[in-house]
Amino acid sequence: MIMKKKHADPVGVLEIAQRLGVRDRTVHMWLYRGIVPDPDYSSVNGSRAWEWTTVLEWAGRTGHVYDEVAKSEYASKHGKEVAVSRPGPKKVAV
Repeated sequence: MIMKKKHADPVGVLEIAQRLGVRDRTVHMWLYRGIVPDPDYSSVNGSRAWEWTTVLEWAGRTGHVYDEVAKSEYASKHGKEVAVSRPGPKKVAV
């Protein structure tokens, strides 16, 4: 029996930031706070890496998806909308 290998889609911090619609500093802060899942790969080209499906599932469940394409992908794969995220910091009028 031949088993089909699932398509690997490893992503690093920069790709995560781009696909979720945030800055890479935001992803680094999530890592610092320990809220991002453990990496799926200990080293890809010397850096931590995750499967995109791992990141998308976590981000959709926790409300950390800000890009419309990623929101649609999450809804398509999981049959539900992205969790509502907390509002960002209030902007102070100058």
